[in-house]
Amino acid sequence: MSDVPRPDATEPAPDDVSALDRLAAAGDVTVRVDGRDLVVMVDQSGAARRPTPEEVAALLPRVRSVLADFAAVRERATAFLWEWGAEGEETEEERAGFHRDVLPGTLTLTVTDAREARFAVHFDSRNEAYLLDGYWPAVHLDADLHPDRVTIEA
Repeated sequence: MSDVPRPDATEPAPDDVSALDRLAAAGDVTVRVDGRDLVVMVDQSGAARRPTPEEVAALLPRVRSVLADFAAVRERATAFLWEWGAEGEETEEERAGFHRDVLPGTLTLTVTDAREARFAVHFDSRNEAYLLDGYWPAVHLDADLHPDRVTIEA
């Protein structure tokens, strides 16, 4: 997960089917959102079974909708993560640095059934002060794309 643009990255748009259509078969794709690469990945770790390509394909309109509103999703997830980890004595400058340096790198979708998926935003940091080496936070979103919990992934 990095800031370096990948040659296959594309801007997601309602009519851009090329990158996201590969998600069903490949399990992950890289798209360009908010001027950065974002990996969109089907989560296999929490699922009792691997979703079929048809199940993932049926959810592509929902994925496109999330990506179309990703600036707002990102802002809510970043603010939630800040509040989750803040101790209460941080300065506005520290908060601004966190928002600048802790950025989304991956959007995962966990297929819950043939018509629904849950999303999580996984963050990377450009500053070693925020995350322990080898670990990253994931902000899990509810059905309305509002943050509801944080997990630390390894």
